Formats: sequence, C-alpha cells, structure tokens
Amino acid sequence: MSHKKSKVPHSLIQTRIQQGIRAQIEKRGNADYQHGYETGQKDLQLIVNANESDKIQKLRLNISNLESQLDQSMLTLSEKDALLINQGQANNAKTQQILDLKHKLKQSEANLQTVRQEYVMGVTGTVNNGFFVHNWRDGGKWLSNMFFSLIAFFAVTPIPPEVLTVLPDNIRLYVIAFCAFCGCFSRFINQSKGITQWSSKS
Repeated sequence: MSHKKSKVPHSLIQTRIQQGIRAQIEKRGNADYQHGYETGQKDLQLIVNANESDKIQKLRLNISNLESQLDQSMLTLSEKDALLINQGQANNAKTQQILDLKHKLKQSEANLQTVRQEYVMGVTGTVNNGFFVHNWRDGGKWLSNMFFSLIAFFAVTPIPPEVLTVLPDNIRLYVIAFCAFCGCFSRFINQSKGITQWSSKS
C-alpha cells in the first residue's frame, strides 16, 4: 500500500509548529507570572505582617514605658503628699508652741503687774519677815495715813462750844466718816510717783 504525500505545505507545518511552541511558551509564561504574582503577594503580606508586628511591639513597649513613668509619678506624688502632711503637722506644732509662748508671756506680764502693784503697796518681791514693811519710813507721805491722822485728830480734839453752836449737829461724826472714806479710797491710788518726787526734793 503506498503512502500518499501530504498536500499541506511544509512551510505551513513549520508555522503551525512555531505557533504551538509560542502558545505553550506564553501559557507557561502566564502560569509563571501568576505563580510569581501570588508568591509576591504572599511575601508582601508577610512583610506587612512583620511590619505590623514590629509596630505592635513598639506600641506595647511605649505603653509599658508610659505605665512605668505613671507609676513613678504616682510614687513621687505620694511622697510629696507625705511631706506636705508632715510639714503641716510641724506647722501645727509650731503654731501651738507660739500660742503657748504667748500664753506664758501674758501670765508673765500679769505676774509683773502684780509685783509692781505689791511694790507700790509696800510689799517687796521677797518674803518680809520683819514687823514693819520695808518702806515704813515713807508712811508719813501716804495719803491713807494722813486721813487716818485727821480722824484721830477730830476724834480727840475738843471743839469750843461757841464753834459747835455755829456748826451743824453731829459735824464731828460727818468729818470723821468722810476722812475714813478718803483714807480707804487713797489706798487704791498709785502714790509711788509722788513719793519718789518728794524723796528727791527732800
């Protein structure tokens, strides 16, 4: 049996073979491109995930540092509050000491005033065991003694009847009562200034 020769030209066959080869190459190239694209997307996603993980780690580190600073600030604030409380207590103690000192100062001033009054009345700051007061020599200059001397004078001195007839009744008793009142009142008068002046003149 004899083979028939192909009626298709050789050049056309060569063209079809080249086209098939080109189609296979393009097909394989598209598959490689698709594979490369998918691989690139995966690598890009891994890079993005890695970057996001680094950002999260940095954010966590920043949060941890801020929390540490906040704790340190709270500790410092607590220490300052404690110092303020201690300072307030110290100020209260000093204020109380000042008030106590003022109270003692008032007591000292009152005691000094009492001592001055006692000195004016003839009593010294020390205990006087003698029978007379220390300034008995100035007794003649005391107003009370002067009025008491007048009382004694009017009580024992006789008044002529002619004078008594002119004067009101019981005039002697009125004069004696008046002198007694003046003698008692003069005990409350500060006579130290006058006595000092009289002593300096004499």
